[in-house]
Amino acid sequence: MRILDCESVDSTFTSLEIITGVHCNEIREFLINLDLNKIKEKANYNSSELNDEILNEFKSTFNPNLEYDYVCWFHLTRTYEDNDYEDGLLPINEVKNKIWDFLFNLIKDDLTEYQWLQFRKDFENETLNNPEANWRAYLYKINTAKSFPSPHGYLIKEVGLDEGKDHYLKHPEIVMHIGHAIQSTFNIDIINRFQTSTNPCIVKFRSKNTKLIYIADALYYLHNKLLNEQFTMNSNNCFDGVGKKIDHEDIIEIKYINI
Repeated sequence: MRILDCESVDSTFTSLEIITGVHCNEIREFLINLDLNKIKEKANYNSSELNDEILNEFKSTFNPNLEYDYVCWFHLTRTYEDNDYEDGLLPINEVKNKIWDFLFNLIKDDLTEYQWLQFRKDFENETLNNPEANWRAYLYKINTAKSFPSPHGYLIKEVGLDEGKDHYLKHPEIVMHIGHAIQSTFNIDIINRFQTSTNPCIVKFRSKNTKLIYIADALYYLHNKLLNEQFTMNSNNCFDGVGKKIDHEDIIEIKYINI
């Protein structure tokens, strides 16, 4: 089975070798000797087309196989440590009630259930009595709208860690918005309680929705690592679950980490 797995530099090299039939050492030599200025000229200095041109150069050099079966993705979040995602990795609209229930358990000594339910009603209707809370309610509404599908994932794990250590791994977005609204309404720091009760987590999963651009991204990632340059991934090539869950059988690993 051919699987593109960009969990690390080594896994990226290995999976590209298996997929393309080109030995790791040949891929390495190709990337080190790549004339990036020439590639940029071909791409008309358009960063969104740069990876395509690298892939074209790779194809003309090796005539590789480029068909593969699965691509791995890395979903960054923060959750309670015994969460085994038995129902799969759910889109936000299917998991938000569980998040509200979890947050209430952190705050039930300070608020009654009636106060909590009233707060949620006012929050979701954007009818709270302070501007900060209503602004957070508006952002929450965007995050949970049908036009904002999920789950999301990173092709390059390293990129996800760089971008997520101060965001997704600290708190999911809707927790951040609910938390700030609670802080401004009740003066209770529920975000800190959430962080104390949960752990940063990376859910590695697979998808059959394979594309050539993902191989191009992987090649460019390795090129930058070999030359000790920063890699910035095209956000259009991140995984978007379009509102459908990731089945449990497609979850490869659930890993809790320290940040």
